[in-house]
Amino acid sequence: MGNGGNMMNRIRIGSFLILAIAAVAGAQMEQQVVAVGAQTIVRVDFPIGRSALANDNVVDFRILESRQEVLLIGRKAGETTLSLWDQQGTLQREILVRVRPSSGGARQITEELKELLRGIEGVEYREVGGTVWVEGEVLTQRDLDRIAKVLESYPEVRSLVELSPMTQQLMDRAQADSIKTVQLDVTIMEVDKTMMRSLGVKWASSINPSSAVAFEGSSVSPITGVISNILPSINMMTSTGKARVLAQPTLITRSGQKAQLFVGGELPIPVAQGGGAVSIEYKEYGVKLEFEPKVDTQDNIDTMIFVEMSSLGGPAAQGGAPGLITNRVTTNVFVKTGESITLGGLVQASDAQNVDKVPGLGSIPVLGNLFKSKQFIRNQTEMLVFATPRVVTAAEAGSDLKEKVTGDFEEYDEIQKHSPEEAKPPTKEEKKKKKQ
Repeated sequence: MGNGGNMMNRIRIGSFLILAIAAVAGAQMEQQVVAVGAQTIVRVDFPIGRSALANDNVVDFRILESRQEVLLIGRKAGETTLSLWDQQGTLQREILVRVRPSSGGARQITEELKELLRGIEGVEYREVGGTVWVEGEVLTQRDLDRIAKVLESYPEVRSLVELSPMTQQLMDRAQADSIKTVQLDVTIMEVDKTMMRSLGVKWASSINPSSAVAFEGSSVSPITGVISNILPSINMMTSTGKARVLAQPTLITRSGQKAQLFVGGELPIPVAQGGGAVSIEYKEYGVKLEFEPKVDTQDNIDTMIFVEMSSLGGPAAQGGAPGLITNRVTTNVFVKTGESITLGGLVQASDAQNVDKVPGLGSIPVLGNLFKSKQFIRNQTEMLVFATPRVVTAAEAGSDLKEKVTGDFEEYDEIQKHSPEEAKPPTKEEKKKKKQ
């Protein structure tokens, strides 16, 4: 019986020790340094319920009125542990308090710091009202970290040391250089709907409308997809007359930054005013695309796409032209190297049937050309947007863009050469030749 009782006591004691060790292990450990005769305040993020100090000969402490601050006062050089519990009795913090010998006056502290920080260029020391200030500009982050580490033992010293502007600029430039540049080659096409299946696009089920804007009364159903090696498909469709290219813009941005593309223009929309009057307001009509690509370590690109689509609809003013309905959606598409993002369902064929009703609708960029298509009006074709993102260097992006712009100008010059010249009044020499 006696042995059994001793065994039970051992088990209880062992359990208590395990619980105590677990409680201490769960508490957050930190260190505080204070000089003999100096004081410092420790702030915690919980109301203190109970506290205990291992050796009160080393330091005095007081719980301040807020119950979330502890005042430490150095008494004697040495170390001790301050334990803090919350008001529910849970050990929350254990603080190792180190009390160092008093450094005497500001002059002695300055000499100690000069010795400890020897070799660091750009550091200066000032003594103001008995307080030591360390200031200046250092050349490396390593030096800045070393100063901060040394000053942990001198809580009474104030520091204004910072990195030199030159070093900060170099660090900012290095960080900027590490951000990858993304070039999006965009092709906007009118495609025969019979080609939609044979293109090989892996279509998503749908784009979920954003919660901020509802698709009220709209039949617009934009969809996204991914296609590999798009260039041969574009060449095949255009050569067989199953598609035509409407525009091929290029966008350049950086990983994590946005690039915008607006396909459309401004239309004069009649707006009803009070008293039966009608005023004209110019509003954007078309498709606004915002790409935000993010590149991973394997150069795969996860792109967030914001789509804003305008369509004709709503109540018509006295001018007879319908108003505009704007819908917005956001989606994400992940592509690997060589793959292209595909967007469809962005423009309604019914809008093309209102070309005569809305002044300027047939002349807005890209869409005006699309609305002149009889196949599109008959709902036999679809406008698709192919965006091929690829990671490039800044030099490559600039070179590609320059080559594209130069090519556009050369194409324009070639067209001008074969265009009929404007009628000009004949010169005197030409008149003489005609008379002869």
